Amino acid sequence: MKIKTDKQQIAIAAATLIYEDGHDYDSAKRKASLGFAESDIPKNSDIHAELIRYASNIATEENARQLKIQQKIALEAMQFLDEYQPLIVGQILDNIAAPHTGITLHLSASTHEEVMFFLEKHSIPFEMTETTLRRAKTYIQYPCLSFLVDSTAVELIIFPEERGHRAAPTSTITDKPMKRLTQKKFQSLIETR
Repeated sequence: MKIKTDKQQIAIAAATLIYEDGHDYDSAKRKASLGFAESDIPKNSDIHAELIRYASNIATEENARQLKIQQKIALEAMQFLDEYQPLIVGQILDNIAAPHTGITLHLSASTHEEVMFFLEKHSIPFEMTETTLRRAKTYIQYPCLSFLVDSTAVELIIFPEERGHRAAPTSTITDKPMKRLTQKKFQSLIETR
């Protein structure tokens, strides 16, 4: 039996917190690493690898059903918001449908108000917040509109058209451009699984 290092134990514990309790990577890492040396703290990419492993190990019919529901909701939301060139991001691209996982779409619009009016026109109640994303070494705040479809959270991050949303923000997991897919590519990904 292979003995796990402290770094591996922290990564496993953080992945469990992300999957089971909906923590983000930073809070899960902080909570899982209490009492350990700072040198033992794993990278987000190590935690992500454990998250994928954890999700596949506990996969049940219910998880598969939940993933199918989230994929369907995501595709419908992308079709509905087509004029804003939606790109899907997040754990759904890795086939993960954790109990607290929502759907995140990146949209391009002249202003966030334009998307707000669109949602209001279609009688969709939403909450507005801001989210911070990294582009290269700069952190930028973007408007974020959130609403529920059944019990699934849908988060729309609005990128101003003049700055464009074609250049992906930097992933907190890989420190590379965030993985994002168009509706067509997302549909193809689902069909190949």
